[in-house]
Amino acid sequence: MKRNHSGSLSNYFKAGSHTTPAEVQKQSVAIENSSAINNDTTVTSNECNVQLHDDATLKYDTFIDIMSGKLLPINTQINKDSQKQALENSEKLKPIIKTVILCGRQNLSLRSHEDYGVFDTIIEPNKNEGNFRSILRARIESGDENLRKHFETCGKNATYISWNIQNQIIEACDEIIIQKLVTKINKAKFFSVLADETTDVSTVEQFSLCVRFVELMSINEYKIVEQFLKFVPVQSTTGQNLADVLLETLKNVGIDLNIFRGQGYDGAYSMSGQFKGVQAFISNKCPTVIYVHCVSHSLNLALSNTAEVVPIRNAFAILQKIYTFFNTPKRQNVLQNNIEISTHNSNKKKLKQLCPTRWVERHDSVIIMKQMLLPVVAALEEIQSWSCKDSSSNAFLLLTH
Repeated sequence: MKRNHSGSLSNYFKAGSHTTPAEVQKQSVAIENSSAINNDTTVTSNECNVQLHDDATLKYDTFIDIMSGKLLPINTQINKDSQKQALENSEKLKPIIKTVILCGRQNLSLRSHEDYGVFDTIIEPNKNEGNFRSILRARIESGDENLRKHFETCGKNATYISWNIQNQIIEACDEIIIQKLVTKINKAKFFSVLADETTDVSTVEQFSLCVRFVELMSINEYKIVEQFLKFVPVQSTTGQNLADVLLETLKNVGIDLNIFRGQGYDGAYSMSGQFKGVQAFISNKCPTVIYVHCVSHSLNLALSNTAEVVPIRNAFAILQKIYTFFNTPKRQNVLQNNIEISTHNSNKKKLKQLCPTRWVERHDSVIIMKQMLLPVVAALEEIQSWSCKDSSSNAFLLLTH
């Protein structure tokens, strides 16, 4: 409320004040300044009220639009933008994921020694950048515009083709495959385990686990299935440790141990030992699990032992010498020429080396030699007439056997 400053001054002088004219002038200036401040405050207050009114009106209009469906709420708008961005990102990742899966399915290595650097969609590389990048480049050249756009617009640290991303995709595929396999095993209501330990090329001790179960294919149709489960690195190969690793791995992947019914291993002491083998520790913890020595391994041992019979042993030795004799380019060409002019019905074009441990591979070597016997004899007869003393004499010795 505006004060009546002039009335106050009149009353002040009427009271007989002894204030000097200079002091009166100072007081008058102060009163005028105070009045100006009050006027400015009133203007500012009015401006604030107008702004608040406009804000309130805008919020009211927005509220009415949202309630009437003309405008989406802010949280819905944010969610839709996020979903759109997630969908676009998934479309960019799909060809990359499919390429990793393709390499795995075809047993192709992903990377090479020069699998690094910027992925240029226009300039062809002058080096071998590996199967993974080469297949991605082939996808782009075949018309994959989503993949092309991704590499042309993404940042250098967001291409999603680094070795780390490749490994993450492989691990994700591994988890999905194991989950599907575990679901089938638990649905089967019983299963057995086949296991063996071995050292890989990097000298890391690995525990190889496979499962065997009965899968329901359709009504009244069942199929016995053997599937590889996973490799598990181990620090100790004692029976106790391997048994603990086996049970812990089955538990971690989600397999119900209550339906564990069988175990099969080779004849190694750490696996099949009666007291300190894996089978003994498993049987103590899971009495319903029956141990069976691997039948294929038993058959291999039995057949390998028969090879110690003198006639059989000598026959295998001759087969190995024939393979070694023809394992040179010049002699192999002679054998190939005789195979082409021969009338034998086999589609085999090359001899197979005898495997020292696997009987199945020995069996294949014997079958191939039997099918190619006539071309082999014809090639040996041709080579024994050569002027080369070593080749001709060895061919003659093999023919006499």
